[in-house]
Amino acid sequence: MIRTLALTVVLTICSTLLFAQSTLKVLTYNLTNGINTSKEELAAFQGWMKLIGTDVAAFQNVDGMENTDFTKIAKKWKHSYSTIMAEKGKTIGVTSKYPIKNVQIVAENCLSLEIEGITYVVIHVEADSVAVATIKEKANALSSKLVTMFNKDTKIVALGTIQGYAPLDSANYSKRFRLIPVEERAKKKTIQQVASYQRANSYDLVRLFTKQLSFVDVLGEMRDPKIDVVPTFPTKMGGETPIYNSYRYDYIFVTPILKANCKAVTILQDELTHRYSKHYPVLLELML
Repeated sequence: MIRTLALTVVLTICSTLLFAQSTLKVLTYNLTNGINTSKEELAAFQGWMKLIGTDVAAFQNVDGMENTDFTKIAKKWKHSYSTIMAEKGKTIGVTSKYPIKNVQIVAENCLSLEIEGITYVVIHVEADSVAVATIKEKANALSSKLVTMFNKDTKIVALGTIQGYAPLDSANYSKRFRLIPVEERAKKKTIQQVASYQRANSYDLVRLFTKQLSFVDVLGEMRDPKIDVVPTFPTKMGGETPIYNSYRYDYIFVTPILKANCKAVTILQDELTHRYSKHYPVLLELML
């Protein structure tokens, strides 16, 4: 009887530990115009962040924000820690429930830091306004920095905005021509856009992570390949946009060691995110 009871207790403890796995929620959000500090808008954003219930949040374009103000604002969604990097007109900010350690600038508009044993690499790379050669230079410069910092056993979440296409989306982008109205197809801008889907260099910045660094494009891997790309840009902030002019520019990558821990990844489209920024946020849920 005693032995049976002891076995039952052991099994109960093991079962409790098995189902006590926690979920880490990680968000990336390009705010376009920064955090709106008007009383009503700020309260709405803070309420939304609290509702989402993130553990780590990485923001791009947190312009004009001092870290002390950033920390104060983030406490409303129960994040007690924050850091900001401002460089060449772009500002990256991170807030967290847990202490932030080992903050360093990796490359232009790229910040790395450590939270609870996971390294986060936050990126903000825009490519539309630069020459093809410059895009490749940026990719190579970033790759050479990152490859020396990490190995295959390092737990890394890389996230942020890359204004380039994902290789896993290429088949869907290539099919978009048939969605374009006939009267639009002959326009120069449309021809250039369709041609960009076919150019290998349009995928260079994202390929840096998925091929050169062997990171996993979580949303690209988890979504049904038969379904068209769910865009993260643009939102309804500037009005409705046809699907053939919408793109996935906001990414979350993980190193292979974390792939099995990825429970879900979601592009958050709701009443607030439709209007708050030109980019939709992306949320990753990791099982720990």
